[in-house]
Amino acid sequence: MSRTESLPRDRTPVEPGAALTDLLTVEHVAERCGISTKTVMRAIRSGDLIASQLAKRGGWVVEEANLADWIVRRRTRGAPQPAPTPAPTLARRPVPQTPRRASAISTNGTLTVTPTMGRKA
Repeated sequence: MSRTESLPRDRTPVEPGAALTDLLTVEHVAERCGISTKTVMRAIRSGDLIASQLAKRGGWVVEEANLADWIVRRRTRGAPQPAPTPAPTLARRPVPQTPRRASAISTNGTLTVTPTMGRKA
């Protein structure tokens, strides 16, 4: 039995490596872009970078065209906005110092309440 006979009729045999040359692993994408694989996976999960998972537990692959499109979209984002200028501050008036009152704590550790405590003179 030849290879073409074992395939379903809707599939045609592909030369080894012919159509898969434009597929990149997450590691290759990260290496090409100079970023971490975690950043690539974050872009894939958010839908920003189009990728395919070929098996249920398999690794992700990215087509070169999708990578190029993602790079262009990332590159053409607007320049970072300059930080807003802070609002002018009002001149603060110095707070007048209130004269210190005599301590309400006696030397034996009990609190002494005086008639002027808590009242403005």
